[in-house]
Amino acid sequence: YDGNINGNVAKFNFNTIVIGGSCPAGSVAKTYCYYRSPSTNSIANFPGTKSFVNNIFYNERVLTDGANSLHFSTGLLSLTGLTMNYNDHWVTNTGSGNFFAQLGTTNYSNLTNWQTAVGQESNSLNLNPDFINSTGNTVVSFRKNTILNGVSDPTILTDILEDARNNPPQMGAIENILVDADQDGFSSQDGDCDDNNALINPGITDNTCDNIDNNCNGQIDEGVAFMTYYTDQDNDGYGVDPGQLLCSDPGAGYSMLNGDCNDNDSTNYPTALEICDSIDNNCNGQIDEDLFLALYYVDADDDGFGAGPEVYLCSTPQEGYSMNNEDCNDTNPSVNPNATEIPNNGIDEDCDGMDELSTIGTITLDNISIIPNPFNDVAIFSFGSKIDGISLSIKSLNGQILRKINVVSTTTEIKKEQLPAGVYLVEINQQGAFIGVLRILVL
Repeated sequence: YDGNINGNVAKFNFNTIVIGGSCPAGSVAKTYCYYRSPSTNSIANFPGTKSFVNNIFYNERVLTDGANSLHFSTGLLSLTGLTMNYNDHWVTNTGSGNFFAQLGTTNYSNLTNWQTAVGQESNSLNLNPDFINSTGNTVVSFRKNTILNGVSDPTILTDILEDARNNPPQMGAIENILVDADQDGFSSQDGDCDDNNALINPGITDNTCDNIDNNCNGQIDEGVAFMTYYTDQDNDGYGVDPGQLLCSDPGAGYSMLNGDCNDNDSTNYPTALEICDSIDNNCNGQIDEDLFLALYYVDADDDGFGAGPEVYLCSTPQEGYSMNNEDCNDTNPSVNPNATEIPNNGIDEDCDGMDELSTIGTITLDNISIIPNPFNDVAIFSFGSKIDGISLSIKSLNGQILRKINVVSTTTEIKKEQLPAGVYLVEINQQGAFIGVLRILVL
């Protein structure tokens, strides 16, 4: 802006000037983004107040012939009537032939020396605005993480694009600078969804499995193949539902195979060998299938003889089972086919069907027969010869007397209608002396 000359005020404010390219080898040239000359139409010849504020001077011209070519951000012949502040001066390769600025014929290589020489520009900067042409925008903008803030001017309220100036305004001709902090060629206004990462912008092909929206299209890892993985806590090669769609192998603790029926036991999985352990090792819903099973009986009294329910087992069990069912009392370990019979006690210790009796009086159990036994009609007791004083007491297994018979001949009978079906004990006495006990079975 350079105006209001007739009102004795001239301003050179809010400008962006960029010089690029290079000078031909052997040429002698000096370039300035701003040069205050004594020509008739120059602001240098204006006698009133002159303002030199909120400008960006960026000279990136490359040296090609040593000191024959000199490049500056600013060149001033004098400071008369000039107010300078809030400017950004940047010259590429200062100190190696290019200089920060020039006053008269003196060259200055840095901002500090320049501020000392002119006694002004205390709020000016020496920052590289790093200009680019933003995608889809032909107006020069810059990419830099730090916004170059200037100072408000109440007479200049819009920028070169007619956008309103902020407070404080930005230096240069454009107020709403497109910031490209990661210098990938895209600003946030251009759709860069992470301006701190140059590998994330709309121009990237998202074919990397990283759980990131690399190309800023709102999708994640859409350009890579996804596979289903299952949690495999026991690392046996088989996992459990539900599966997860992942674009890379997550490593230990996951598997592409599922169907594990116990993910806390690495010995149980679909292809495991079934062993005899009462467990479904191969996860097919069956237990100990296709193994040899032997028949055992429950041996509740652990006397080596069973009598309880049948059990098929694929391995030899510990105590409590027997491969025979010959025990006639599985609650008493003293009663089994190998036990010693105790005569005359009413107990069949050796499970032969009767208690052994010793001879008392003139009759023994050997003299007595029961035909038939078991019976479903009539049982005939025979005593060999008539012996006086023989009596029979028919008892239930719990000792209750159901019938008493006094024998009056060498045979006597018991009919089925006299007793319900079941097992009974027949106690035999002679002349009041206990002879023994026989067992009958009524069908």
